Amino acid sequence: MSERKLPLFVKISRAKGKEKIKKIGLRVGLAIFILIFGWLLFRGLWQYAATLPQYQLSPATAKVTRAPSWLKEDFAKEVARPSGLEENFSLLESGISQRLADSFSRNPWVRKVKFVERDFSGKVRIGLILRQPVAIVRKGVEFYLVDIDGRRLPGMWLKRRAVGLDLPLIINMEKGAPEVGEIWPGKDVCHGAAVAHCLTSFDLSQVNITAIDVANVGGRFSPYQREIVLLTDKGTRILWGRAPHSSSPGELTPATKIALLLGVVSKEGGLDHLEYVDISIHPPVKKLRAAFPYQTLDFTLSE
Repeated sequence: MSERKLPLFVKISRAKGKEKIKKIGLRVGLAIFILIFGWLLFRGLWQYAATLPQYQLSPATAKVTRAPSWLKEDFAKEVARPSGLEENFSLLESGISQRLADSFSRNPWVRKVKFVERDFSGKVRIGLILRQPVAIVRKGVEFYLVDIDGRRLPGMWLKRRAVGLDLPLIINMEKGAPEVGEIWPGKDVCHGAAVAHCLTSFDLSQVNITAIDVANVGGRFSPYQREIVLLTDKGTRILWGRAPHSSSPGELTPATKIALLLGVVSKEGGLDHLEYVDISIHPPVKKLRAAFPYQTLDFTLSE
């Protein structure tokens, strides 16, 4: 039986196919080599650039720009101080954006890190949402700042004036101060802070509210007394009721309470002559201060 030979054109086409596959393989291998070499070269250049002085940044040079009006200079310095990032770092360092975000998110002044933008001219821009103080807590002879959540902010003062912010006091809370950055234990300071924040939404220039008494939050002393009482600079007590987020049936809204308060101010010509006004109910109830138990007389002695 004779051997069957393939046609010549088939043999030639097979040979050409093998040669073509070899060429493709060489090209793919060359491309992979170029990519790997290029990546290694780029990585080496990037690591070298990361050590250049123009890309070295120091946490000590950080500063706050476009600060809100309430942010005092000493507070701004604390905000600009990254937590756990004391040493110099490179702008080109791998993962530096996340490290900066994590560092600032641990700062008790910072509520949220919005963005971290690297400017390869040698700067980093970091957008922050800050925790704004809404009240000053007085516990004994010490004064602390808290935000709307009742979270303690950095700082402790022995004089209210030293705080440097015109904010109402929260007084008569049950428990002592927590660590910086933690929410004040119990409900009283948190409820007082919510009221303090609520008051900033209204024009109360006719009423000088200086303190928020939270002694009876949760009915601690009496379930029949108002939980929160506001105090004016002249000692008038404004019976507020419960905190703004309270779901108690029949509790008036903050807007209604403020409207009732301003109505009393307008009708009475102020609050200084009142012992208290109860704006937790409608219509509000007020009580005049007790009259002096005696009268003073002006007279002269003649010789």
